[in-house]
Amino acid sequence: MTPHQRRLELAERDLAEARALDLAHADPTALTLTVERLRAALHDTIRLARELMETRASEP
Repeated sequence: MTPHQRRLELAERDLAEARALDLAHADPTALTLTVERLRAALHDTIRLARELMETRASEP
């Protein structure tokens, strides 16, 4: 598995866990941690997209 694939897998896992969480019954700490994990995953996914775009732009 490439580092890019691993990063996407981690983001997908975080999203799946957030979707499975019963938000109506989650305590505030769990909600805060979920939001922070999703923010980090989104940030990394955007960085990954930029890296891939830069790589493709530099290819002949």
